[in-house]
Amino acid sequence: MHPPHIRYYVSDYGYGHASRAIAVIRALKRELDAEVSIRAYTSADFLHRSLPECAITQKRNDVGVVMHEGTANVDPIETECQLIDWVRSWDAYIAEETTICKEAGIDLILSDITPQVFHISRKLEIPGVGISNFTWELIFRELYGNTSEVQKIHDAYRCADMACVLPLHESMSVFPRLKPVSLISRKLTRSREEMRKIYGLGNELVVYLGSGQSISAVPDCVEALINHGVTVLISGNQRTHVHGVITIPESDMETQDYIGMCDLVVTKPGYSTISEAISSRIPMIVFPRKGFAEDRYIVDPIVKNSIGSSMSWDEVRTGEWVSDLEYYLSLKARYDSCSDMFMRDGTKDCIELIRSLL
Repeated sequence: MHPPHIRYYVSDYGYGHASRAIAVIRALKRELDAEVSIRAYTSADFLHRSLPECAITQKRNDVGVVMHEGTANVDPIETECQLIDWVRSWDAYIAEETTICKEAGIDLILSDITPQVFHISRKLEIPGVGISNFTWELIFRELYGNTSEVQKIHDAYRCADMACVLPLHESMSVFPRLKPVSLISRKLTRSREEMRKIYGLGNELVVYLGSGQSISAVPDCVEALINHGVTVLISGNQRTHVHGVITIPESDMETQDYIGMCDLVVTKPGYSTISEAISSRIPMIVFPRKGFAEDRYIVDPIVKNSIGSSMSWDEVRTGEWVSDLEYYLSLKARYDSCSDMFMRDGTKDCIELIRSLL
């Protein structure tokens, strides 16, 4: 079999889709010697710096939800406007990408989890595979019901050959064929000990605060942690000069290494952060977003497996939970009895399924 040429479409909503795409693409190149070209917009630079050998087209694929500023709540009016405009753009998108894929001799299309690309795979009579734990059909159907836009998203997913269904998933029943796979996460490139040595840390407690907000919005939480003798880790898009807070450098693409040096992860239900915490067996506090249907499918299994707790954003922000820090840290022991689907390498499952289609 000649090395396959795969076209990978990465959702433009957040960086979690790109994070797991990087793990899959590294496995595709390692195991199948695949040539992989990518279309992405929001995460294009992140993907380019993580996968410099891959050709990347920086153009939009899809839209997600718009959040009310400074909150964890969906803005349904602005979200619907973007949804309508996005679906209207599909005809031009499909025409453009069909030409690109045909001329490049693409053998297989992968999507996480842009729907309209499966019209392209069907037109070209090549396999089309989704990789995700949720679909945009679920998100928008729960927000708006069975509108014409939601129906078009549904019909697009039906054109796929199959979906590789990740743990912490919704039913994914919109796909004609489902194949469960194990958790996909980027592997650590530096150990917990190496990372802590970089920052002069020994056995001090480190808590990642993935607020998705400006750090100035959570002063009580940060102050409570620091007063408790905890070092706080925040993402690179946040800014603070508070002593006791470490910011992940924006220049460092292997952000999973920073999650790996933590003792507790406090975050919205972003799939990449959650999967990286699980891979490193780190307990969590997770705060769901109001109006985002995916979140309950992520949060409920975390709570059921007792590897984390759920609370509201307002509860996280106050910092009152810091007095019970020992309890949240103790949840690490629950990984010993955790589902095997969390502990295995899902990229191996995906590679075998993709290999069977080529």
